[in-house]
Amino acid sequence: MKLFISMILLTLINTVIADDLESAPKPFLLDDGKAVFIDIISSEITINFGTDINSRVTKMSFYQPVAGFPIFDCVRIKNLSTLIVNGVSVSPSLCPEISDPHKVTKFRIIKQDLTAGYHTVEFHFTYNRVSALANSGVKFEFIMQSEFRRNFLENYFPANLEYDKYSTTIKLNIKNSNVNHRVIANGEVRQENYNKFTILFPAYYTASSYYMYIFPEGTMFVREEIYQGINKPIPLVVFSEYESRIEDGLPEIKKWMPELESNFGAFPHDKLIVHMSYDKETSEDPVHVAEYCGALRTSSRHMYIAMPHLWFGRGVMPSGGNTAWLGRSISKWISEGYPRAENLPYRSERNFANHSSYSRGIPGEVKYYSLGLMRELDYIFRDQGGLKPHLASFFQRYKNQTVTTKQFQQHLQLQTNFGLEEYFSRYIYGIPGPMPLELDKDDR
Repeated sequence: MKLFISMILLTLINTVIADDLESAPKPFLLDDGKAVFIDIISSEITINFGTDINSRVTKMSFYQPVAGFPIFDCVRIKNLSTLIVNGVSVSPSLCPEISDPHKVTKFRIIKQDLTAGYHTVEFHFTYNRVSALANSGVKFEFIMQSEFRRNFLENYFPANLEYDKYSTTIKLNIKNSNVNHRVIANGEVRQENYNKFTILFPAYYTASSYYMYIFPEGTMFVREEIYQGINKPIPLVVFSEYESRIEDGLPEIKKWMPELESNFGAFPHDKLIVHMSYDKETSEDPVHVAEYCGALRTSSRHMYIAMPHLWFGRGVMPSGGNTAWLGRSISKWISEGYPRAENLPYRSERNFANHSSYSRGIPGEVKYYSLGLMRELDYIFRDQGGLKPHLASFFQRYKNQTVTTKQFQQHLQLQTNFGLEEYFSRYIYGIPGPMPLELDKDDR
C-alpha cells in the first residue's frame, strides 16, 4: 500500500514538473558549460532578525531536466556566506550572475555541472547590521512590481522564474526584541512562540505570488471581517497606518468582490489581504501599488485597477514575460467598465508577446495600447455576449495555474469558433501581415 501511494505521489510530482518546464526557456551554452532552467519542488526559508546579526537561509530541492549548471535567481547575494550543494559545502563564488543569450535579463547559476535528476541546495546569508532594536521592532514587507525585471521573490531570496510553481515555507525568528510582532501573509501563518512564526504558502504560487508583512503590534490598524463569497466565506484582512484609509478602502473592496465573482467566478484564493498603503513622505497614495495571490498593496483610489488582478494576473498567472501583458490588459478593460470598440480600425502592429523567451516584466507598449485590444476582442465577439463570458470560461479553466499567450488564443478560438491567427499575429505578436478588418468564423 505504501509503495502504491509513493508511486502515485511520484507520478503527480513528475506531472507538475513537466507542466512547469514546458513553459521554461530553453537551456543555453556558456563558454564553459550549459545553463539549465530547473523546476523547484519545495523551498524552505529561515529568517533570523537580531540586534547584531541578521541571517537568512534558503533550502531548495529541485529537478534538473538535463546535465549542466542550474539556473535560479537572487538579486541580493553579496552577503552569501555558505553554499551547500547536495550536502557538500562549496565556494559561495560559484553563484555568478550571467546574462541570457539575447541580453534582455540576468540570472544566477550554480557553477557546478550537475547531472539530470533531483538535487538540493542551501544558501546561507549573514548581514552585520541592526534591524531589530529591543524597543522598536521590525518592519519588513514584500513589495513586488511586474513592470520591473527581477523584482519578485528573487529580490529577497533565491527563487525561480514565474514559469515555476512550488511550495514555500518561511520560518521567521525575531530575537532580542521586547516588542510583540504580527505577521500578515497570503499563506497559513502559525505563531510557534513569542516572535517566532511559520508561514506555509500554497504549492501553486510562483515568484510573483507571495505577500508578507511583519510589523510590531500596535503600529498598524487592522480590520478583520468575513466576506460571504458566492461559494464560501472569505476571511478579509484590511490594514493601514491610518484607520481612515481602512474606512475608505472597505466599501471599494465590497463593491468589486460581488461584481468580479458574478462575472468571472468565485474568488480563487483562501483569503483577501489589503494593505491600504501610502507614501510616507507625502502621506498620499502609495508609490508602489502591487498585486499578489489574494493580496493587494494599494489605495482606495487605485482599488478599481487592483481588484481585477486577483482574478487575472494573480488568479490566472503569467508563465513569463511574453504573457505578462495578459493580466494587465484584462484588468484594465474590466476597470474601465468593459468598453467595446465600434469597429476594427486600421492600426499598426503591436508586440506584446513575441519578445525573447528570456524576457521578464511587462512590455512598455502594454500600458498604452492593451485597452484597445480588449475593446476590439469584445467587438469581435459581440454576437456571443462579448468578451466577458469567454474570459469567465478562461478563468475557470486556468485559475491558480500559469498560462501562455498561445493558450489564451487557443481558448478563445475553441470557445468562439473564430479564427484569430491573423489578429493575434499582427496585434499581439507584432508580425507585419494583412489587416484583419473582418473576422469570419473558423471553418475547421
